[in-house]
Amino acid sequence: MTRLFIIGNGFDRAHGLPTSYKDNLKPILKEENLELFNLINKLYFVFDKNEQDYWSEFEKYLGKISEEERKLLIQFFENQIELYFQELPSIDEYSFSSDDDKFGDSFTARQYAISEVEELSPSFDNFLLNNIDKIKDFISVGFNIMIDQANEYLNSGEAQKKESINFNSDDLFINFNYTNTLESLYGIDSKNILYIHGNRNKQLIWGNEQNVIDDLNDIIKQDISKIDINNPNDPFKHNILDHIRSQVNNGKLRHSEAAEAIVYYEEVLEDESYMSYYENSAVSDEDLRRVGTSISNLSCSMVKEPQLNHLYKWIEDHAISESYLKEITVYGHSIGKVDKIYFEKIDSLLNPYLWEISYHDKSDVVLENLCQLSFKNKIEPFVF
Repeated sequence: MTRLFIIGNGFDRAHGLPTSYKDNLKPILKEENLELFNLINKLYFVFDKNEQDYWSEFEKYLGKISEEERKLLIQFFENQIELYFQELPSIDEYSFSSDDDKFGDSFTARQYAISEVEELSPSFDNFLLNNIDKIKDFISVGFNIMIDQANEYLNSGEAQKKESINFNSDDLFINFNYTNTLESLYGIDSKNILYIHGNRNKQLIWGNEQNVIDDLNDIIKQDISKIDINNPNDPFKHNILDHIRSQVNNGKLRHSEAAEAIVYYEEVLEDESYMSYYENSAVSDEDLRRVGTSISNLSCSMVKEPQLNHLYKWIEDHAISESYLKEITVYGHSIGKVDKIYFEKIDSLLNPYLWEISYHDKSDVVLENLCQLSFKNKIEPFVF
């Protein structure tokens, strides 16, 4: 009778393949480009004072920028905007040299100041934003190297079959791995294998849940929207005259100083050139939105799209039905949140009598994840 097996990374690692995110992918990326590695390490996998990293839970945290890094990013934006306003040419201090024909022409000087601030904007130049388009490809290169090294290990003859595993020639496999272990060690025909997330000969599919990335993008959008982009010296954004009077009442401004300030700002408020200057000196929200979009695009590129249509077609092509099999055996899959949807769909489509699901030891996270499945009462765990 044909049987259905589901294969996860624990299967490859049990055969000695170098496919650990923490022990293999991490050092590969570190060796390939230390600067980019440090960037993604801080962005996604190190976010506490003890610098404990979470590479072992790669897909759970990938694309989910840590809270600390989000705060640092927003602080960077705020600091750059503050620096921009500090370095802006003042509309009152802009003047022509004494040998210029326009010397003493304050109106024209103000128009020049307005034109100059129109061309200025804060610099959002930092390593993350300059390299944001490289991150996804960099991780992909690391994946390809890791898979190539794993397949080379298989070809070397060092990997050995497990005596406890007996596959038949007509068994079917849904393989979440990217390697050739089933073909190389167990002689399984590739026609009997669904590489649900691709393999080295096809596009690799990896990443995080859509809702996790959506939540992150909403948070970043909210954080950016709270950044004050207006010139802090803009007298038009609040009632400056009331503010001056309040300063006098609070003893922070002498009456003589207040009188001079009121005369000055009464003139300013009646001069349209001042309003134009402050309007043009405000930071364009398009600049921040553009940066936010770049971050959002990076995060969205880390979404692992469920390949359910491929699953349905494969099941249909192999004529698998409820009456076709009684049990499904799972080797080495943690059944985390990212891939949980596949198991739920398979159970609803095929309705097996029994699920045999492996675990490594009592601390294996899969034992906790099994409790979240709707068909948990049909599961029989076994040690592998």
